[in-house]
Amino acid sequence: MLRKKRLLLSELMAESLLEIQHFSGPDNKLLHAQLLVITFPQANQEILYIATGPISEVDYDVSRFAKQVIISFWVLGSGLILAIVFQVRIALKPLKAMSNAIGDVQQGKKERLPENYPDEIQVVVSEINSLLDHRTETLLRARKDLGNLAHTIKNPLAVIINEADCIKNESGQLIHNKAELIAANLDHYLARARAAGTANLLSSRTNIVKVVDDLRYSMDQLYKDKQIKISIQNLGNNYFCGEAQDLEEMLGNLIDNACKWTHDQVWIHATRDKHNQRIHLFVEDNGPGIPDSQLAIVLQRGRRLDDTVSGHGLGLNIVNDITQLYSGSLTLKKSSYGGLCAILDLPVSSN
Repeated sequence: MLRKKRLLLSELMAESLLEIQHFSGPDNKLLHAQLLVITFPQANQEILYIATGPISEVDYDVSRFAKQVIISFWVLGSGLILAIVFQVRIALKPLKAMSNAIGDVQQGKKERLPENYPDEIQVVVSEINSLLDHRTETLLRARKDLGNLAHTIKNPLAVIINEADCIKNESGQLIHNKAELIAANLDHYLARARAAGTANLLSSRTNIVKVVDDLRYSMDQLYKDKQIKISIQNLGNNYFCGEAQDLEEMLGNLIDNACKWTHDQVWIHATRDKHNQRIHLFVEDNGPGIPDSQLAIVLQRGRRLDDTVSGHGLGLNIVNDITQLYSGSLTLKKSSYGGLCAILDLPVSSN
């Protein structure tokens, strides 16, 4: 019976007319009215139902509901954003750690990346370490081959030079000079080849103070008769981003050149650039110096200003070549002490 009444009511509603209107009510308040006209099948007249309510209350309820929805969505959106930021930070933390580790390898603080990353990143880390190991092995093998080549050639050259000294005429002197020139060129190109292979080698880091101290000791022994004082200042705890042999080659040539020409003292000091990424190494003496017009000439291969001093004119050229391999430079100018000031611009590692 109840089911039949519900069906009848549905049929009546289907035949009814639903309309919404607005009109003024008591105290001229705007009312929201819903009109419902129902016609019963067995009645000859229509029945009109009217439901009214103040529009202000309806608007208040709608506004309140809208505010609640907005606040709910704002809280939900803020929570989602915080969750995404937190998730991204957690997800990127291993990548940040890997980036820092790669920076340490580039600066020579580490030789390989640590292998304690999540599985998704560990695959990449393992491949990078494999490349580092392969490159290091390849360069070590190439360096060994260069050393063997130098040993193979230098021994016969030494024999030729000794035999040439036994020939007491112009031919003997000519052979001696040419053999020494070959040996000097061999050293030059071997130094270039070695530096070219190691200039961009990762994990190369050299203590500058240690290299300078070793060179000072060598020069003290080599120029003991001149009683030269080598003063070292403001080198700090700096590390050259490169191979120790290359730094020894560059500074060794400059300090040796300064000791040859100085009257009694050589100064070695350093400054960092404002970005703290490069270092300027100064080697100065109080010798006769070089005229400004001749500064560019002495950097040319084989050019010498004074033939009375031993050498082949390759030292400064070798230094200049190696600095360029490290994206650096060699600058010569007049020293405040009266002699020559040589400035090396090289990449430096953070401490």
